[in-house]
Amino acid sequence: MKNYIKTLGKIMSAGWDEGTKDNGPVRLLLGQQLRFVLAKGFPLLTTREMDFDKVLVAAFDVLKSTNVDVLVKRIKECPTDRLKLQLNHPESLSVETVQVVTEGNFVHFILNYESIDYVVDLPFAIAVYALVAKLIVREIGGHYPGELVVNFGRGFIRHEHFAAVNEQINRRCHKLSGIVLNEERATFRDMLGEDGQPNPEDVRIEGYTHWEPIKL
Repeated sequence: MKNYIKTLGKIMSAGWDEGTKDNGPVRLLLGQQLRFVLAKGFPLLTTREMDFDKVLVAAFDVLKSTNVDVLVKRIKECPTDRLKLQLNHPESLSVETVQVVTEGNFVHFILNYESIDYVVDLPFAIAVYALVAKLIVREIGGHYPGELVVNFGRGFIRHEHFAAVNEQINRRCHKLSGIVLNEERATFRDMLGEDGQPNPEDVRIEGYTHWEPIKL
């Protein structure tokens, strides 16, 4: 998550202040991009502790509400084609569009935001869609997760979070964690309990080293 922290500092140093109706005074920067190579580790923020259980539930909410079966079928039918497909997503995650791009046997996921709270919402969304990507690619078979790309037209930091941001910028990023999936469950639906929620023992975070939580 070093690129996330670097852009966090860039917004603080190169952004400008503006008043907003919903979020109060903010500092913002336009037209930024983050890229995460998913093979290098799971992009869960390490400069403050994040709740993986919430990430897990949200990722399965995406999978349950989207056209994942259509995506998997289309990619299996055209394994050598460069496809650009649309993934549905819950409104609660505030992403404008989610695109799935195949390139050989790699599958890339692109999140496009018009506007995003860089401190509160973005780290959570990155982790959620990284897990979504891993679970979808697993169902396709014969493919690998490629990059998770995040584009946003307007990234902002609320003034009330400046102290928390400065604390994180001064913290060293830890090595990224990994994800362990129950290989006996062929699809994400096999990981759902009777209550429709994912079984935590089927999707586990491994080696998550982090700094202490920061209250936002």
